[in-house]
Amino acid sequence: MKKTISLFTLIFIITWVTNAQTERYHRLRSLGTSLEQAELDNACNNQNFNHKPLANWNVTTINPLINRKIYKIFVDDEIKYYWVERSFSYPTNDDGESIDADNILEIIQCPDADNDGTPDIRDNCPNQYGPSSNNGCPIIDSDNDGVPDNQDNCPNEAGPSSNNGCPITGNADLVVDLDYSEALVNDSFKSISSSSFYTLYLDERVQMQLAIRNQGNATSGNSTTSIYASNSSSYASNSATLLEDINFSNINTNNHQVASGIEFTHHTLSPYVDGSGNVYLHIVVDKNDDVDEGTSGENNNIKESFLRLNIKNDTRSYNLKVIGLWNSQTYYSGTVSSIQQEQLIINNLGLTGQTVIVVRDNTSQLMQVN
Repeated sequence: MKKTISLFTLIFIITWVTNAQTERYHRLRSLGTSLEQAELDNACNNQNFNHKPLANWNVTTINPLINRKIYKIFVDDEIKYYWVERSFSYPTNDDGESIDADNILEIIQCPDADNDGTPDIRDNCPNQYGPSSNNGCPIIDSDNDGVPDNQDNCPNEAGPSSNNGCPITGNADLVVDLDYSEALVNDSFKSISSSSFYTLYLDERVQMQLAIRNQGNATSGNSTTSIYASNSSSYASNSATLLEDINFSNINTNNHQVASGIEFTHHTLSPYVDGSGNVYLHIVVDKNDDVDEGTSGENNNIKESFLRLNIKNDTRSYNLKVIGLWNSQTYYSGTVSSIQQEQLIINNLGLTGQTVIVVRDNTSQLMQVN
């Protein structure tokens, strides 16, 4: 009969073997039957004991003894002290002496009055808790800016580590970030600039993503950026109409913040057209002057005519072509003025159940005719 070992049993055996006591080779230096304070001080100060007699032992233990520590060991019917020069996980091949783990009486701990892990002999502040990286002394940060006083050029003034703990002098400077701002007109993404010009037909809308960048030397604080409409390419506060206020929170220096979901319909924009049917959108950054940007920063807050839209009072016409997917036959080619007209044309082609390619101007899509 075939016998199998359960997974639980296998894990137990592996764990037992891994944790079992075994002979491990150690090189130790004998310090004699008494431990002098000077020798303990030397060990705690990471000194070597190469001048002391060498002992090569196989110690039967689960884990090797800790390197560079002093152990109290019962050997040759008396208590002796040994400093561990080097420990290994395997036994030696020579005739070194073997001792059992029960002979290891204790590890001699270095005096550490404040229990910070740094022995008193190496602790510059033996009665104050502090990390070894600071020689056992507490890390002091008088201005609570995250930069320790010993690394802080301005220990009593808060400032970032990038400026050596000193406050950054200067002002914020908020501007429109054109790299991350864009408009969506008629399902097509458009860039935003003073030369942007697009047409908006009846029942269409423009959607926007607006990014504000802080190119100054200080965090901006909260601010409000506003979008205005007018019938002039130049912004004038007494003639432009507010369309929307957009709130921005703190923006760190050399960072930007993005606002999305901004949307204006044909109906919203049509009252502000000029004689040619054009409407101009303007941006005013930090409209309420909540942010101190200094003289130069305040002078670049207005982005005039970042978007010009020609408002049409009829629907958009586009070229439509309907092509069979498998036979490449053109079933329709012409101009339509609405999606409703397009759907009516396709439904009357007698192609129910077939898959066709619908080409609208320069875009195409696969469609199964219902």
